Amino acid sequence: MRKRIISLALAGIIAAGTVVSVSAAIDTSAGVVFKADSGYVASTYTGTVNGVIPGDTVGKIKAALESDKGIHVMRESETLGEKAVLKSGDKLVLKAVDASDKSEFSVMFMGDANSDSKINIGDASAMLQKIAKWDRSIDEMASDVNGDGAVNLSDVAVILKSIAKWDVEFVKTPVIPGKYKMKEIGDIPCFGTPGNQGWVPLCLSDGIHYDLGVKFNVKENQFANQIAFLCPSWGDNKGTLTISIYKWDGDYNSSIAAMPIITNTFVDYEDNSTLILDLTDSSGKGLVEGEYVWRIHDGADAGDGTGVGIWYFEKLAPAESTGIKTFLNNKEFNIGPVANIFFTIAE
Repeated sequence: MRKRIISLALAGIIAAGTVVSVSAAIDTSAGVVFKADSGYVASTYTGTVNGVIPGDTVGKIKAALESDKGIHVMRESETLGEKAVLKSGDKLVLKAVDASDKSEFSVMFMGDANSDSKINIGDASAMLQKIAKWDRSIDEMASDVNGDGAVNLSDVAVILKSIAKWDVEFVKTPVIPGKYKMKEIGDIPCFGTPGNQGWVPLCLSDGIHYDLGVKFNVKENQFANQIAFLCPSWGDNKGTLTISIYKWDGDYNSSIAAMPIITNTFVDYEDNSTLILDLTDSSGKGLVEGEYVWRIHDGADAGDGTGVGIWYFEKLAPAESTGIKTFLNNKEFNIGPVANIFFTIAE
């Protein structure tokens, strides 16, 4: 895959990052987004609120949000008050103006193997029973405190050290149980066969502000793990581009109205860089079977105003059999952006 990406970058040079997380606005708020220094993270991969510790209250976690508009903390069907102490399984629920649930994240305490909202010897005991193959159910994600993808004696040792007040840390990004070894199986370009037609740059900033989106499919038993985009910055290496991934929701506008699965902003990237959006989740996989949209938007140039954007082929969208459709300014449009989606399977 590295050779393919290098080739794509070289092709862009012949033809002619710093990454930060942001969020997209939906009906009632900017989404479940925590302040960078809060220690909390709402993970769309694991569906959990990470960084919560026993004793944290509803008020504390809501105060750490960028915005608490539309966000409720629920215990089953009950909305919790500010002073309520959080328990394992409580949910942060984002509600739209019509009261429907837009997204939710479960409260999880790392190390809380038996889900009693405490970290103590009972958790170590439950983990040892599970390791010994007793008929014992535990929260395997919470139990994998060292983040190696399995619950084993190393995790028990970390739990015991924590109980004894040793200076240990639990993994900040939990891993979905069962870490997978992946095998690359190739890529699909988001453009048709070029032939003799040359490519041209599409400016996404500086008063133009195009919004470019591509619908794509992930097949059964496959995973999408990366997308590579060939992006000019018109020689000054200045500017920003935001790339987001959404679940397909029947049409383009409905899809991008939801909270994105992944959003990254690329800042001051080198002219004609191949920008890589990593889709790999904490289990080592990526986007699962389904229909998705990648979208480049909110381009801005902090340099001399020459712009930022992506290379594309005019009127060279892929064949219908690929499942790829291109949208420009929210309408289906027959162009082929120079981007490749890479796929893997679990070995």
